[in-house]
Formats: sequence, C-alpha cells, structure tokens
Amino acid sequence: RNCIGAIQNVGVIPEHRCKGLGRSLVLQALHGFRFSGMHHGVLEVTSENRIAVNLYESMGFEICEVLYRNSSTGEVVSELPE
Repeated sequence: RNCIGAIQNVGVIPEHRCKGLGRSLVLQALHGFRFSGMHHGVLEVTSENRIAVNLYESMGFEICEVLYRNSSTGEVVSELPE
C-alpha cells in the first residue's frame, strides 16, 4: 500500500499552549499512520503561523510547497479569488 497520511488544522486553545499538546497530537497522528501501514505523512499549515511551522520543523517536517498565495496581496488564502 502506498498511502500518505495527511494532517490538517491542528490547534490548541491558548490556555493550554506551551505544554506539548500540539506535539503530542501530531505524534499520535504519525503513530496512527504507521499502524495503518502508511510510511509517509504530509501536513498543511499557514506559513504565517510561525509557532506551528517551528514545531513541525523541529519534528523533521520540511516546507516543500506553497499551495496558494494571492498574487496581489501576498496573503495566503483558502479560496481562489473570483
């Protein structure tokens, strides 16, 4: 099987941040991927979310692609402009 696990929208409410919960959530997802026979995982994060980007990089993830950036504002958006 050549499946790839995907992680999206990991979040920890402010009063519980800096306690390792985000790292634990991602690790649990990665363990679940492995248990399911997956050998690769990807995740999406807004590039301006530096705290999350730093966490993922510290866990061995690398930035490999920017999915969409609004060319007129430079803002990363979830929907293409009309």
